[in-house]
Amino acid sequence: MTVRDGTRSAYLQGAMLLAGGAMLSRVLGAVYRIPLTRLLGSYGMGLYGAGYTIYVTLLSVATVGINVAISKLMAEKLALGDEQGARRVFVVSAVLLAAVGFIAAAALALAAMPLA
Repeated sequence: MTVRDGTRSAYLQGAMLLAGGAMLSRVLGAVYRIPLTRLLGSYGMGLYGAGYTIYVTLLSVATVGINVAISKLMAEKLALGDEQGARRVFVVSAVLLAAVGFIAAAALALAAMPLA
């Protein structure tokens, strides 16, 4: 087995793991909706759908490309053997994402009553 075969095998294992996780996520998403629909009824599901649309839109805007950029920066630093730089990328990104999350939560809390 060559290095290339080992890399290909690791890549396929990662891809299979991601595909399995995506499928599990879809199944769990479908399973929770059945009892939720029975519990809330059609009116409640309409309200849930309206709120969920806003949530998904804000989530998409908040996470657009950030995880890919952080992964790329971390991989570059680690490939160069710069563990201190990788740690710095981790800390800065964690602080940045925590700040964005706090601001988004505060904005949502402040806008909850006007939106309701």
